[in-house]
Amino acid sequence: MTDVSIESLILNNLVNSEPYTRKAMPHIKPEYFTGSQRVIYELILDFISKYNKLPNSSVLDIEFQKSNAAVRPDRHEILQAIHDFATPQPAEHDWLVDSTEKWCKDRAVHLAVMEAISIIDGKSADKAEGAIPEILNKALSVTFDTNVGHDYLENADRRFDFYHHVEDKIEFDLDMFNQITNGGVPRKTLNIILAGCVHPDTKIVVRITSLAVEKEIKIGEVKALLENGYTLEVSSPDGWVKISDFIDKGQWDEYSFSCNDKNISCNENHLFQSTLGWMSAKDIFNAQEVTLSKLHFFCDTGRYEPGTVIKTGKKIPIVDIHVEHNNNRYYTNGISSHNTGVGKSLGMCHLAAADLSMGRDVLYITMEMAEERIAERIDANLLDVRIDELKNLSQATFSSKIKNLSDRTKGKIVIKEYPTASAHVGHFRALLHELKLKKKFTPDVIYIDYLNICASSRIKGLSGSVNTYSLIKAIAEELRGLAVEFNVPIWSATQTNRNGYCLDPLTIVETEYGNKRLNEIVVGDCIKSNTGFNEVVTVFPKTKKKAYRITTSSGKTIICSADHKFPVNDIDKSINSGLKIGDSLVTLN
Repeated sequence: MTDVSIESLILNNLVNSEPYTRKAMPHIKPEYFTGSQRVIYELILDFISKYNKLPNSSVLDIEFQKSNAAVRPDRHEILQAIHDFATPQPAEHDWLVDSTEKWCKDRAVHLAVMEAISIIDGKSADKAEGAIPEILNKALSVTFDTNVGHDYLENADRRFDFYHHVEDKIEFDLDMFNQITNGGVPRKTLNIILAGCVHPDTKIVVRITSLAVEKEIKIGEVKALLENGYTLEVSSPDGWVKISDFIDKGQWDEYSFSCNDKNISCNENHLFQSTLGWMSAKDIFNAQEVTLSKLHFFCDTGRYEPGTVIKTGKKIPIVDIHVEHNNNRYYTNGISSHNTGVGKSLGMCHLAAADLSMGRDVLYITMEMAEERIAERIDANLLDVRIDELKNLSQATFSSKIKNLSDRTKGKIVIKEYPTASAHVGHFRALLHELKLKKKFTPDVIYIDYLNICASSRIKGLSGSVNTYSLIKAIAEELRGLAVEFNVPIWSATQTNRNGYCLDPLTIVETEYGNKRLNEIVVGDCIKSNTGFNEVVTVFPKTKKKAYRITTSSGKTIICSADHKFPVNDIDKSINSGLKIGDSLVTLN
């Protein structure tokens, strides 16, 4: 008597039992079979896919003879198995379905383990070791899902329950944000903070340090001034603050802000300092009438004045500047506005502090700043002390404020630092498991600072076949999956259209504590320049660009991108903007 295996029983019933075939076939993959059985299954699958009917043994015999598999050395074994289909091997339906489901899961896990071994051995061209947990999770999740869709009439009761289900949300500390989001952000979501910005013609008042000149200019003129080597400061509620960067953010929908005789064209995310805190143009536009009556905005007169926002329906160019001050604000056409810094660490630190004050457990993952720098910003939010005044607090005063905070909240914040662009969801998942095991800590909300400088668990890195968009998209998908897996909202931020000027990561720079390679520099380090030692405020992730080696007549060399700028006769030049052989570069001493 011939032994019957689960594989042969599955194949026989795929030909002889339509109810079983309709139930099982959508979940059975060809790779689950091996050898001659895979050939037979692919014949069955091709026929059913084409004709939507079950084949008999005669049909399969003919299809096999026409296929490329007819010359296989095991063709007689395949033909014998096909002929045996003429004799049905019936089995109890539910038992066979359950047994097939278990077999599919076992085969999926086996194949996943083999793929994981291949990745570990370095034989995978496109997957990194961080992809292994996802591969195994996918295999373990194989199931014969009985839900094949929502029947509009039969499932009406379920739909009614859904309409009246109260969704679990994480509330904001700002009433306006709660109104806009209808009560906060849901769990299992990835939420991104984007920075605000204005039209290039928006007026700002700057001071050109080297010329000792103060003048009103269009914000779009900042780019050319910085590129030509001028040091600029902009007027702000905190006095003159240095401009360190100019960012072009492309086309956006126009929101027009009016405050007395002052007008500003901006995008929906641009923030204005109001009597209800920092508010975006979109928030102001959507505000209810009762809220608008309370809204006034801080102006260069030193007073709060009433204002409104309309959406024009037009598309306009949008730019922004980055200022080097903890408050990250400056006057745009006489109105206190927030620069791009609010879109990332400051905004998330405020939200994290608010979550803690409301008794929630928070995990804050940082790859841009040191753990202590993040804690410093959270201290400023929770202890009601300016950042620059924290260092002036006595030990007793600081400890007293921390104790008062501890007494009024049950929440905790854990801050974890990773090197820039080195950590991905695999690391975050391991951290979450470790915190639960060692500290019994399970966060209610997670902040990741920030998306662009995470690594991907699935893509090894930028190369000729992987562009920046694909990499960032993959990271966002992985973070969203993490939010679903751990049933929490995840907050992050993204940096838009900041190209940067690039150097070889092995380039040596001088710091206060000796020479370092560029890839060893972190936020807070002080690097020597022609004006002395200056603090690093941002570290950008590594990207792939075409490299150029520049060699001077004295033998000094530097490797850079075509965008990297060098001062030449009081004008900054890059290879793209005309740097050429014969130009003189400034060197040390």
